[in-house]
Amino acid sequence: VAEIKGLHARFTELRACPGLDLELFGAVFHGAFAERCEAVFRVFDRLPANGKVDAHEVFACCIICSSAFTGARIRILFELYDLNGSNDLTADELVIMLRSILRALCKLTGGTEPALDVLEAVSEQLCSAPAASEPGSEPAAERRVSFAEWLAFCRREPVVKKMLDMFDAPKLKRSRRIRAAAAAPPAPA
Repeated sequence: VAEIKGLHARFTELRACPGLDLELFGAVFHGAFAERCEAVFRVFDRLPANGKVDAHEVFACCIICSSAFTGARIRILFELYDLNGSNDLTADELVIMLRSILRALCKLTGGTEPALDVLEAVSEQLCSAPAASEPGSEPAAERRVSFAEWLAFCRREPVVKKMLDMFDAPKLKRSRRIRAAAAAPPAPA
């Protein structure tokens, strides 16, 4: 998590726009990808392949695939997409976050990106959660989502839980070790 925050600080320091060309991508992400920088750039420079990579997608991928505990990954995603630093997310910030996460994962896995209206519906669902229906609360379009609400949503929604578990690095490592041990010839007696 600290490394990702450092990369984001570098991105902010460079005052780069989210659309990074290979040179800027290297300046921001070299610490994470070193000699594989160009290959990683090419993974994210598709759909469309235009010589630019969306930095938000790369950050989302780094977070989702990191070895941090699930709660820490959920927290850093929230912090990264709280674009105005208000400690809550607007419906627009939620859509940007969800789209960045899913586009990045689709580029990694070859999956199909969900339509924007699907992401907007999820954002609306989250913004109209029970906290929004309290007397005097803001309409869904204006309401902000707190970290506690975002965390509860991530823990409650089966699709989100499945995605986070699928990319849970400690579980992946254990699974690989188990498969490797199962495939290894038995030790001599």
